[in-house]
Amino acid sequence: MQKFDATTAKNQFGRLLEAAAQGPVAVTRHGRVVAYVAAPKDFAAPPQSLEERLAERLRAAGVRYAALFGSLARGAARRGATAISTLRSASASRSRAICARR
Repeated sequence: MQKFDATTAKNQFGRLLEAAAQGPVAVTRHGRVVAYVAAPKDFAAPPQSLEERLAERLRAAGVRYAALFGSLARGAARRGATAISTLRSASASRSRAICARR
């Protein structure tokens, strides 16, 4: 792996980019590595399909949204639907109890 000090990297940026095209380059400041410069081919993930991106966002949003909007991972959606129906029934029971007290 090539190394450039920060000043050289700044002053010879074109050379830094050329070196990064060959492989990752470490940029140092005061003898310590502070950054790595790499070409996109060295770390880019393969593009995701629309379904994969949607599933990832639904997982990130949580099981509740997966249950509401439907998920590609049906198991998670069923667990979420069960949890939501449990919450709804508990909420309905609480509402009935409050109304009965009045």
